[in-house]
Amino acid sequence: MDPDLPTNVLEEILKKSARSADGVLGVRMSAKKEYYRVIESLSLALAELSVLAARHAGRKTVKAEDVELAAATLDVISSIRDPRGRSGSRG
Repeated sequence: MDPDLPTNVLEEILKKSARSADGVLGVRMSAKKEYYRVIESLSLALAELSVLAARHAGRKTVKAEDVELAAATLDVISSIRDPRGRSGSRG
């Protein structure tokens, strides 16, 4: 497990999400590794799309609107990949 993102922050998010009305669910190391891998991949894709949106707008600075557009684009791509319209925890 050697992600570029801060593992302590990601682990806290995963643990926080694992808490439920029935108590805290266990989180295996393999789940943590996969979570880190997916988050890093999604973060890189979001960043790349955000930069493309800024460049398309003729800017050298990424704005919040670029990130919002990039996130919407990822949502669309995600729903296309799953024809049932379900995508991860959002669907």
